[in-house]
Amino acid sequence: MKRITFIILTLILCASVVGAQDVKPGIVSVGSYLINWAANGEDTDFEGFTVGGTYAFSSSMAVRGGFYSTENETLELIEINGLEAQFLLGSNLNAEGFKIYGLGGFFRETPKVGSIESDVDYSGAMIGGGLGYNWKSVALDFSLAWRQNDDYMDEDNDAKSDDPDIDMMSGSLSIGLRF
Repeated sequence: MKRITFIILTLILCASVVGAQDVKPGIVSVGSYLINWAANGEDTDFEGFTVGGTYAFSSSMAVRGGFYSTENETLELIEINGLEAQFLLGSNLNAEGFKIYGLGGFFRETPKVGSIESDVDYSGAMIGGGLGYNWKSVALDFSLAWRQNDDYMDEDNDAKSDDPDIDMMSGSLSIGLRF
């Protein structure tokens, strides 16, 4: 009987310690999204929104996926819509407090001019990092990522020059609900 009482009390104590840490592995978020396309000395920005979700397997490992829709800041007729999937390695990804992480992943996007969707899809790898803060039920995240530019270079090489110089970056600022 003492052994059973000891086990029950130990389980209750362990459950209260885990509950006190307020571990919430899931986040559903919305935010702003920016793609910067620097080609041959000219910067082109695409600004818009993102909707996504994150699941933390532990305080140091998580996966994140999202949809984004952006439009060119000067020619609103040009849009880029896409999907991305990321793997995050960092610190404090599922508990309250500050968090910091590195990320690696993939993106796939389709440009659109007016109502005409392009036949070309851009896709590739991305690597970057981010930081944020988790409150009890709310998460705030800021992340930046460098994007593989092979598809963009092929397109730019066909259209502009024999020696394209393209740098691709993306960034997001999002707020989410933790669960």
